[in-house]
Amino acid sequence: MRGAFGDPAATGKPVGEDIREGKATYLLAVAGERCAELGDRAGLGLLERITGGACTTEEDVDRVLDLLVSCGARDRVARRVEELCARGAETVARAGLAREAADRIGALFGAACGLEPGRAAAPPEPSAPPVPPTLPVLIGEAR
Repeated sequence: MRGAFGDPAATGKPVGEDIREGKATYLLAVAGERCAELGDRAGLGLLERITGGACTTEEDVDRVLDLLVSCGARDRVARRVEELCARGAETVARAGLAREAADRIGALFGAACGLEPGRAAAPPEPSAPPVPPTLPVLIGEAR
């Protein structure tokens, strides 16, 4: 998301660089799914042409950025990022960590999610059973 729509000053790379380089990203995969769902053959053709391509023009990049918005891929991926960040925040909140450690991890989630500094990812509404504070959670083995 940041590579396609982010601030170059924050990302350290130009907007659309992954598109320009023909990288097969999650965002482009979701765009392909959405185009298929919508029956957008032109959008699918554009994505196929630029993915893995070495000759992507600035016009192609602009067309792909427009497509990512119009087909709903940008919104779908943004929602997924928010969901995953919220799940992470919920896991941290339930892990029984010291406040300082939880705050630092929350700030990392916020940065990874593209939130403004000082704004941590908010845990979702409780829907899943509580995650017990076990070692597997802390070392990333829990699913």
